[in-house]
Amino acid sequence: MPRDNSKKNYLAIPPKPAVVSFQGPSIGQSIKDGVGLGIGSSIGRHIFDSFFGRLEEPVKHDKCYTERIEFENCLRANNSCEDRQITLQQCIQK
Repeated sequence: MPRDNSKKNYLAIPPKPAVVSFQGPSIGQSIKDGVGLGIGSSIGRHIFDSFFGRLEEPVKHDKCYTERIEFENCLRANNSCEDRQITLQQCIQK
């Protein structure tokens, strides 16, 4: 059977490469994603704790447990904690 030359072979012409432009996330988008992740994980942790109770128990056998807790609470309150830091360092060095 003779070959029909009237049909063009479209597969012989390679397609033009696709132009892909990538624009990275903006700082606003990154902040929005971070806040969303933080809120989501906090909600998830609270839901988990409400079903199963809190899994992490404070380590009370630490010899400087009280001093460490007082120092951490002071730091959270944004107070001047120099005296508590000295007390904790002295306890650790004993």
